[in-house]
Amino acid sequence: MQREAQPVETKRADLGGDVESAEDAAVLARSGRIDPLNPEITEESIQKMQLLARIRKEVLKVAVAQTSPEQWTLYASEDGTTKTVRPTGGAADGMLQFCGLTFADPKDPDRLYSTWTTIEDEVTVVWVATGVWRGQTLIMPITGRRTVKGFVKTLHDGEFAALANAKSRAAQMLFGLNGRPPEYLEELGVQWVAKIKGATFRSHKDATDPKRATIPFGPSKGTLVTEATDEDLRYHAEQAEKKVKLADEEPGSDPEHAKQVASAKKYLSSNKALLAAIRAEQEKRKAESAAPAAPKLSPEDQEKIDQIVISIREEAAALGKPAGWVDEHVKKISTVEQATRWCDDLRAKRVKAEQAKGGQS
Repeated sequence: MQREAQPVETKRADLGGDVESAEDAAVLARSGRIDPLNPEITEESIQKMQLLARIRKEVLKVAVAQTSPEQWTLYASEDGTTKTVRPTGGAADGMLQFCGLTFADPKDPDRLYSTWTTIEDEVTVVWVATGVWRGQTLIMPITGRRTVKGFVKTLHDGEFAALANAKSRAAQMLFGLNGRPPEYLEELGVQWVAKIKGATFRSHKDATDPKRATIPFGPSKGTLVTEATDEDLRYHAEQAEKKVKLADEEPGSDPEHAKQVASAKKYLSSNKALLAAIRAEQEKRKAESAAPAAPKLSPEDQEKIDQIVISIREEAAALGKPAGWVDEHVKKISTVEQATRWCDDLRAKRVKAEQAKGGQS
């Protein structure tokens, strides 16, 4: 009998396992929806949350036991201050299958996944869309991605790696493993945590390369430093510099000031990195503005650029880019080829965003 993909309510806590008693079952049955923002939340709802948390933790203990340390990866920041453990696709398979869950395409359950590719910075990115199912019920759609570079040399390799990425993300979300340190597994009684092999990552918040750093807060949160307006760069450079200086201050007796100093010390490396990235981008823009003026364009080339800029504005608007950001970058266009590359890059990002949204619908 074929499974039919149909809209269902996502069940993040649907991880299998029986309740411990008839009393527990009664609590689950009577307490209704769990909504922590509901002012009319009941004591029974709180009991239900506590019960589900306990059940998920117990199921996780047994599910992790179906895996081995070789199926996990320990990710650590370059300075060693941040460590998280993540299951590989193989571990995710073992954990979810043990709970009676399987993977299949949300829109076509007869196949494992659907796939497509996008281009980012002239590199091919392979995407897959799959879903977690319990029998004929879709529990959660999920996407994965992998760039075709390094050990991933072909599109086939990319599909395999992107599927593993999707499975890992699904296990992390369903079992509440996102951002968990290795100590979390040790608290569950896992004996082989020390055997998990490590990998180094660089957080986007710690990236000193302006091509990777992003604005951390405010209306432009998430915007690449290279795409931020001059005003945004000035403001966030000032804020980061203030926090770096604050980290050198003594806490003092004022509780609020002590709290601010503690926070500044905690995020000192991130703020220093952001400040360095912004300064580098500002210097780059300063050098570009001081460069000799580009040769005057012919009327034909200027007309072509004007037409391309129309498309650039449409693509930028679809991506939610502010008009001021577009205006600043349009001023830097000096050739038809440059305008074309920028337009193609924006179009690829827009298509990627639409495909990712479609894969999760």
